[in-house]
Amino acid sequence: MTGSAGSLLALAQGNPKLSKFMTLAQAAGISGLLSGADPLTILAPSNNAFAALGNTKFQELLDPDNKEMLTEILKNHVLSGSVDAKDMARAGSVTNLLGNTLDVSGSGNNITVGGANILEKDMKADNGIIQMVDQLILP
Repeated sequence: MTGSAGSLLALAQGNPKLSKFMTLAQAAGISGLLSGADPLTILAPSNNAFAALGNTKFQELLDPDNKEMLTEILKNHVLSGSVDAKDMARAGSVTNLLGNTLDVSGSGNNITVGGANILEKDMKADNGIIQMVDQLILP
């Protein structure tokens, strides 16, 4: 890798298409996970994925009373290790931090994971990779 991409946290914060994901990550208190030393793969839903929920549901996720549920939803989008889209597709499935198995299919620019299409793949950071997806992957 040439130069320094910074952390997953910095990469996600710098991408305007992931601002709603970052708002929820901060509300859930998992921002530290995104800047940690352990390599991770983030299946980050785009702003459009959250828009499909509607503003009312999005605001419910921000409610401090729903922090545990929000944390579980977000951790469903995190894989241990740095896994590129091609390797995910080759494996046929991946396991997230909750221990749930997500099916992966497709190849090239048409890869789905857990039923979500990867919109932008293999955005590399110093501590992992972000795969931007088009919908939430619910536990």
